[in-house]
Amino acid sequence: MPVMNRRKLIEFPSPVPGALTRRVMVSEFTWHDTFAFMRMLYEKSGQIVDDKGKFALRMDKLAELISGTQELTEFVVIKSTGMSQEEVRKLSFGDGLELLDAALEINLSPNILDRAKKVGGRFSAAFGVKLGESKAATPTPTQPESSTSSSARDTASTT
Repeated sequence: MPVMNRRKLIEFPSPVPGALTRRVMVSEFTWHDTFAFMRMLYEKSGQIVDDKGKFALRMDKLAELISGTQELTEFVVIKSTGMSQEEVRKLSFGDGLELLDAALEINLSPNILDRAKKVGGRFSAAFGVKLGESKAATPTPTQPESSTSSSARDTASTT
């Protein structure tokens, strides 16, 4: 049974008395956008995760992380709200954080993450690979060719 997209309505009161309240609907990513988001996270993970998978800020990657953070956060807000990049860039910092928080709450919910782990486990079981590992092809050893032909060996063994 398909699970309905989760949504959350965020209302921003206008700073101008009597002005309309701005409403923004935050929704679950599409299938395609989810994979784009995962790819972006994977590309950025080397800047915040060490070789053992633990969070560790790598100072040599700080500039890349900071410049990539805007790209990543804008992607999350744009794809989950349908707002344009121009609209997102005009948001106040607080409003932007509120939308980002709602988008992450929906798209990284325990329910979504549990389903992703379940699918990952099925792939692991099917292909015999543990999550986080790659299964390298093992070359098959070959016998070196002898300088003596097989007919010469056969003749030598019968005499």
